[in-house]
Amino acid sequence: MAPRKYKKGDSLVYPHHGACTVEKIEKMTAFDIKQDYLKLKVAYTDLVLMVPVANAESVGLRDVINDEEVSSFQEPLREVTFGRHLPSCRGGPQPFDSRQGQGSLRRRKANADPGSPDPRL
Repeated sequence: MAPRKYKKGDSLVYPHHGACTVEKIEKMTAFDIKQDYLKLKVAYTDLVLMVPVANAESVGLRDVINDEEVSSFQEPLREVTFGRHLPSCRGGPQPFDSRQGQGSLRRRKANADPGSPDPRL
């Protein structure tokens, strides 16, 4: 697969910083190596990142996904995340029943290995 061609104005996602925009592509020398760098402006702050074009893919720089791709991820996540809790999520806040929590703790304690250390330590 050919390396991606970047241009000014491209919207990208940098794994540790989120949404970025390519401000420009410039040649720079670092560690005696002259190469093209992407100057990325992070969307929510004044942070500017300089990423070598050759390393862009290896650091996880990727395109922003479109609405169709978002939908393809949302549905499975909705099922996994809410699953059995979905009816209570739709019904709004539920009254707190302390017996539910106590039952969970009793089952956990009953299933615990008597020789195992206290998990809270």
